[in-house]
Amino acid sequence: MKRPKIFLDQLTKIPIHQIVSGHGYWQQNVQNRSVLLDCHQGFLIFYLDGEPVRQWRLSSQPHLGKLQHGGRIPWQGDEIYFVAGADGKRYRHLWLNIETLEVGTRKELGARYNWRKWPSRAKGKGWDAERLRIQAWVRTNPNQAPKPTRVRFTSNR
Repeated sequence: MKRPKIFLDQLTKIPIHQIVSGHGYWQQNVQNRSVLLDCHQGFLIFYLDGEPVRQWRLSSQPHLGKLQHGGRIPWQGDEIYFVAGADGKRYRHLWLNIETLEVGTRKELGARYNWRKWPSRAKGKGWDAERLRIQAWVRTNPNQAPKPTRVRFTSNR
């Protein structure tokens, strides 16, 4: 049996940097159960009803760069914190599935972006809109050649 598709808009986002640089924990009651993420000795530990379920190793990266007009990066923002996922990559957020009470990275949960909910880029743009614009222009100006606004380049791969 196939596992149902999980989309990110169905999950709750948990920001790692706010947990580590803020209070050191994140707690929420979900379905009359206590969900806790606690930062302890370089690890982020997930507790469900007081029992440790899972942990992730924390990593940090210095926040480099210069700010304009002599601005300073505050002490709590001098490092950016991540968790190391099962695949070894660093992730800025963990995601909580409220229905199953699973916590993990986007890849660990198998979550996807819901592309169908994004606005269509073809509205008023794209090659179809360009083709329709040229056809309308040719109908109104039959004696002149159309001037395309874009040039399409293709490669022979």
